[in-house]
Amino acid sequence: MVESLGGSDWKNIRTERESGGVYLYRFLKKGSPVWVAWNDNEGDRTLTIPAAKVKVTQLVPRFESGKDVTSYDGAFESQDLSATAGSSELRVRLGDSPVIIEQR
Repeated sequence: MVESLGGSDWKNIRTERESGGVYLYRFLKKGSPVWVAWNDNEGDRTLTIPAAKVKVTQLVPRFESGKDVTSYDGAFESQDLSATAGSSELRVRLGDSPVIIEQR
């Protein structure tokens, strides 16, 4: 999380959602948006993000113990998502782990 948010403009954090157990905050890092989101509900929820391409990284490592982590790069699950052709927004599923969403 430090790498993803390092260099952000901490004076201009924007709350984009705080309702229904879903939380979404936008940071600006070198002029590009980075979102932090989480879901306090028991079931999954979906967010719409105003971006055509993003990288979503889980903030909870996939390992049960730190001793199981052999490489920091592989400790956190991430995936690249793209909007459908011609769209400038996409949907991101939120499960039980907080995520960082980086515009690409």
